[in-house]
Amino acid sequence: MARTPTDPTKAQVWITKEDAELDFEFYFPQGPKGDPGGFNAATVLSSTVNLDDLKTPGLYRQTTATNATALLNYPLLSSGALAIYEAANTGEVIQKFMPYGGGSAAVVRTIFWRRFFGGAWSSWINYSSQRIDQSAGRTVYIWDHLNSREQMIYGDTGWRSIATDATYGIDAAGSYFGPPQTSAAITAADLQLRRIGNVVYLATTRAIQPKQDYSPSTNRLCILPPGFRSSGRSDSPIVKWGNNGGDSGQKLCFLNPAGDWNNPAYVSVVPLIDSNWGGFATGGTWPRLYAGVWAVGSWLTNEPWPTSLPGVSNGTIPNI
Repeated sequence: MARTPTDPTKAQVWITKEDAELDFEFYFPQGPKGDPGGFNAATVLSSTVNLDDLKTPGLYRQTTATNATALLNYPLLSSGALAIYEAANTGEVIQKFMPYGGGSAAVVRTIFWRRFFGGAWSSWINYSSQRIDQSAGRTVYIWDHLNSREQMIYGDTGWRSIATDATYGIDAAGSYFGPPQTSAAITAADLQLRRIGNVVYLATTRAIQPKQDYSPSTNRLCILPPGFRSSGRSDSPIVKWGNNGGDSGQKLCFLNPAGDWNNPAYVSVVPLIDSNWGGFATGGTWPRLYAGVWAVGSWLTNEPWPTSLPGVSNGTIPNI
């Protein structure tokens, strides 16, 4: 038959079998019912609410990015959520702003935090995650909260073999260079390009020979792709002209990564002494057997990181 519990704080079970009745009581502590918290719904912030005036714990949201101005003490011009927590002492609170940014992947990787202490607000402190991109080499980015943008802190394209690249390689520059062997053919690895941070490196793996005549249109070694071009016309590394041994006819040349900056950006090689390549540019049968340009140079670039890379990969990017 139905029984009525004698104590509402106890869970009671009755088991009846024939004439025997067993009575079990289970005791569970019951605490007081909690009051509703402040995070059930977010309060929408208008275009006039100053965050310095918000000290009531709870959850708020800014739905319009243009409302989140520095004049109203937002840390970033972005829509987002604002959480306010009561701190250790009465009247002291912590604000945490979480940008939403309308789908901007860069913005949503950062959180801002500040506190109200001693009657004054602290500065916003930024906590951000890193972003690693391997679409064009390997790059690592952090969020620059001072300028509201991403900042690349590491980038490496790895070595790219570009000699036979149809757009930027030796042939693309005008077929004015070739290996100093009569029967040799240009291979991709004969000329290599690499960018690490804002420094670009270019190197040949063997001598590359210019054509017989010397002129501004026949001294072009290759064309620099976007993201690899020089930040100024003054970059002129000095390279060697000659064979790989003790050739007494070796000369020095300027490797100029901005020989024709407008379009395209040619890398030119200009003799330091004269325009006759030390006597190699006149007479005889071409190509010669030994002489050529050994180009190893580097320069600074202020161009954005390339979105695509020229040539083909040569080796791997070290994980250091």
